[in-house]
Amino acid sequence: MLICLAFLVLVAASPVPGAAGAAGCEPIVMVTSDADRGPGSLRQAILDVCAGGEIGFDLPMPASILLTGGQLTIDKALTINGP
Repeated sequence: MLICLAFLVLVAASPVPGAAGAAGCEPIVMVTSDADRGPGSLRQAILDVCAGGEIGFDLPMPASILLTGGQLTIDKALTINGP
């Protein structure tokens, strides 16, 4: 009985795949900067979002993002919801 209870505690404390912080990624990331890189940028959002996650935009409109650092690399499934 004690072993079973300890197992349940360990399972309950384990990170859930796709949950915030699991594997160092976020399930939903908002773009808050029109800069090409850095905190809040689209490039950073692509790095930070979990596979299967979603990227949204919270920028004052109209807004343009000028990609000065080269092409964006997307190497996982994700959804980008534009304004």
